[in-house]
Amino acid sequence: MSKAFTNAKKGELYELKAELNSQSNSTRKEAVRKTIAAMTIGRDVSGLFTDVLNCMQSPNIEIKKLVYLYIVNYAHTKPDLAILAVNSFVRDSADPNPLLRALAIRTMACIRVDKIVEYLLEPLQRTLHDQDPYVRKTAAVCVAKLHAMNPELVQDQGMLDSLLDLLTDGNPMVVSNAVASLMDIAEYRPGVFKIDSPLVMKLLHALNECNEWGQVLLLDALAEYNPRNHDEADAIVERVTSRLQHANGAVVLAATRIVIANAEKLSSDEKRVHSLKKLTAPLISLLSANGEFQYVALRSIRVINQKYSFLFQNDVRVFFCKYNDPLYVKFEKVELLIALLDESNSSMVLQEMNEYASEVDMDFVKKSIDGIGRIALATEASADKCVELLVALLKAGHEGVTDQSVVVLKNIFRSYPQRYLNVVNVICENCESIGEPDAKASMIWIFGEYAEHIPQVVELLGELMEGFSTEPLSVQLQLLSSTVKVYLARGDEGKRLVESALRLSTKETYNMDLRDRGYAFSRLLACGDEVARKVIMNERPAVSDNRGEMNADLQEDLSRNMGKMSSLLMRKSASLRSPTAPPVLTVGDNDNLLSMSNDDLLMIDDGPSDATQALENGSNQFLGTDDLIGALPSVANGSQPPRKDTKAGNLLDELFGAPAAPAMAPARAQPLPPVDDILSLPSTQPQKKTHDTDISALGVDGGGEPADSIPSTQRNSLSAAGLSAESPEDNNKNQLTKVLGAEKGKGLIIFAELRRIDDSLFLEMEFQNTLQVPMGGFAAQFNKNAFGIVPSSALSLSEPLKALKSEVVMVPLKFGGAVDLEKGAMLQLAIKCEPCGVLYMIYDVGKHLDALFSADGGVAKQEFLQLWGQTLDQSEVLRPVSMAPFREDQELFQKLHNAKVFFTAKRGGQGGALFVAYFAARVEGVQTQFLIELTVNSRTAAKCAVRPVGNCPQALVASMAMTVEKILTDSG
Repeated sequence: MSKAFTNAKKGELYELKAELNSQSNSTRKEAVRKTIAAMTIGRDVSGLFTDVLNCMQSPNIEIKKLVYLYIVNYAHTKPDLAILAVNSFVRDSADPNPLLRALAIRTMACIRVDKIVEYLLEPLQRTLHDQDPYVRKTAAVCVAKLHAMNPELVQDQGMLDSLLDLLTDGNPMVVSNAVASLMDIAEYRPGVFKIDSPLVMKLLHALNECNEWGQVLLLDALAEYNPRNHDEADAIVERVTSRLQHANGAVVLAATRIVIANAEKLSSDEKRVHSLKKLTAPLISLLSANGEFQYVALRSIRVINQKYSFLFQNDVRVFFCKYNDPLYVKFEKVELLIALLDESNSSMVLQEMNEYASEVDMDFVKKSIDGIGRIALATEASADKCVELLVALLKAGHEGVTDQSVVVLKNIFRSYPQRYLNVVNVICENCESIGEPDAKASMIWIFGEYAEHIPQVVELLGELMEGFSTEPLSVQLQLLSSTVKVYLARGDEGKRLVESALRLSTKETYNMDLRDRGYAFSRLLACGDEVARKVIMNERPAVSDNRGEMNADLQEDLSRNMGKMSSLLMRKSASLRSPTAPPVLTVGDNDNLLSMSNDDLLMIDDGPSDATQALENGSNQFLGTDDLIGALPSVANGSQPPRKDTKAGNLLDELFGAPAAPAMAPARAQPLPPVDDILSLPSTQPQKKTHDTDISALGVDGGGEPADSIPSTQRNSLSAAGLSAESPEDNNKNQLTKVLGAEKGKGLIIFAELRRIDDSLFLEMEFQNTLQVPMGGFAAQFNKNAFGIVPSSALSLSEPLKALKSEVVMVPLKFGGAVDLEKGAMLQLAIKCEPCGVLYMIYDVGKHLDALFSADGGVAKQEFLQLWGQTLDQSEVLRPVSMAPFREDQELFQKLHNAKVFFTAKRGGQGGALFVAYFAARVEGVQTQFLIELTVNSRTAAKCAVRPVGNCPQALVASMAMTVEKILTDSG
């Protein structure tokens, strides 16, 4: 729970204030310690700023360290008071004690206040040439910090030249810090730091005298250098090789990067092989470290093995999994075993994989069985042994093992068709123990593919068809495909089976994917069995596995960044870097944010910030394309299947000239009994009508289920354009939520969303008639809700709503109805129409609570403090939120202000947070005041704590937190 405004003990701050002003050094020292302790646990002790500042005059260096820590933490919230410490900083930067000089200059560089930057220049210039190396190395790092705040100032003052001069310093730690600063600056100012041959020799000389982290910095710099000739490459590799024996794994990986980068530039093949073989033992020794470092080492070994597979070919045993290895390490070791497999070790690796299949952790068991299958796909010589192991696992009958074995065998059958027909009978004998959807779908695919070789295939599929309507979509699709294959392979013997499957998939389902495939098969069969056999029973490409191989460009990039984030994610380093310099948190001279009014903080947005472009994931490497001819669908159980291209039906018509199958209307159920407390509505002015569109081309005939959420402005042009229902422009603003599906709605689908238009509240509703008959007599009633929302006019649609048509209306709403706080964030509606009867639905306001925000929801700072102290922690909802990237704090405040969430105050962050800001908002109707604490941890992540003032359902508080996240996520 948030601790920002928890009440302190009576007199505690007063006592600290008195102790900080005591004449006793020991008393002041203890008071400063107590203050820092309170600050560390999140207590707001910024009110003691001036009193702590006075302690800077103490000659005790321990007190000074604590005071400097306090100032760094609170300087950006009290910039005016932080200026008072400048004289002390400047005086300490010239103190005879080098520790104090370094401490002063480091603290000034950490205080990102404009005015202090001016005072930092002269001490920083002086300390860059200080006689003490500890001070010089500290000053070198401070140049990079100053460059982050004001790059032009660093350039104008010639500090970059001073930093370059430090590269020739006699102290190796000064050199390593100078290199680190220059590399940091070079990311945003290319060309500043150029490594030449003389500098390389100096860095190599300093390498032996640095501590371990200094060595890592120097090695990172050397890895960027491109040798001029073979002799230079030989010298670099020879000098760096000794670092491979270092106890610190980071040094080992940094040295490995240099050896790999220069391996191809060595003077002879003999030297290349000799140098590369020196990498094997150090990298393997890293596998004795903790789990996290093992994972880094294993990822690095995978990158090296891609190009130099001979290095670890004889050390396969070291990659065998241990019982106490973390799961992510076991997964990575399995990947390496697959990559290292060859004829000499295949039997040993397969035996090890088989032992893993008897482990307790089911995820690891599935990974191991999957690994056996991948080995069979990658190396044909090992396929027979792999199938033998999989059959043994299948016969064992263990739950989960049998299922995964069938999935893997299906992929092997696709790669080696007609080769393992004897295994098909084993699968048939164990079919009753197969229960997972993916495994069952794989088994059914095998039944259809090998129908000619399974005498009892019709009986087996017939038993599975009995539960067709209760099976997941992936199983239903595969049942449909396999029954068609059985019919084409067995003739009249499978006729009743395919007729049943086509009827269930076209006339008794609301799923559009299943229905579309059913119609496609029915039209294909109408063209004749020979035509259907040529299409459905044709040969398909075999499934293969590349054992995790990557393209040459990616391998080269990962080799240069071994041990870094890009190599862990197996992504190019450029995809993880921002193209511009990071935003800088600076506070102007007079920018005391706590004293600002809301209007002062509303700055003009200067455009969206740059964001790193995400890479798209590849397709499934085993299943290939999910086509019409029977490949196993990749739709997960319970997930929404992808929307099919609406042109598919037209293409089949053009190819085969088949007539369209007639659509069937769903059976009507008896209307539900009426609700007791639904309010009756007067019939006054009609609503604004948006559009009236034909939805038959969307595949909505017979009660198909559209996607749960489709942009209303895009939904009607899909059939004409042949596109999916996604709109990059209106995906957030115009998206509706489905509140009634075709099955419960007896053929009527309804989407809805709250809208605020010109200070008026509307409920936008879209009605889709999926029946073959018109609908009429529409009426709507609202139940009591927490907001007191009722329609200000009756529901008015076209009479009748024609068959296969959709219509959108904007229902005007008003406040003042009966209030029931127990309903939380739910709006309950009843819709009556003919022939559907009375239909009940619930619209969850969820993250759209901002449509109900009041324009007078702001709260003054003092009132906020009082209200926050009065609210209970038990009513608070704490939620981690993601945000669209922002450059300045005011940009974030402006975005929330535009949504009627008003800024109150801001303070410095604790424990790595950038800052903490406080806001207020009020929901109309119930007039509930919400207090919001936003702890910003980074430019894209924060924690949101919401407290209601007074009695409020917890669901409504949670809805408020979700709404804040939606506002912050919006990049507009």
